[in-house]
Amino acid sequence: MDKIVVMLKLDMIVVDRLFGSEGWSLDDDTSTELMRALEELGLEERLGDEGWSWTPLGKELHVDLHWPS
Repeated sequence: MDKIVVMLKLDMIVVDRLFGSEGWSLDDDTSTELMRALEELGLEERLGDEGWSWTPLGKELHVDLHWPS
């Protein structure tokens, strides 16, 4: 996926989370949904049983400033 497209989609997620009707709450369902979106955008990757890690693109786009890891 093109980096510009990823950046635009990430921005849309953040704007929706900040200004949408649900706010920034992070229940289990929302957390799973967000992690899936980040993985589909190539910003986060699963490390098996060890958890998750930012991909090089995720680090380049400073996704850690948007979500705690």
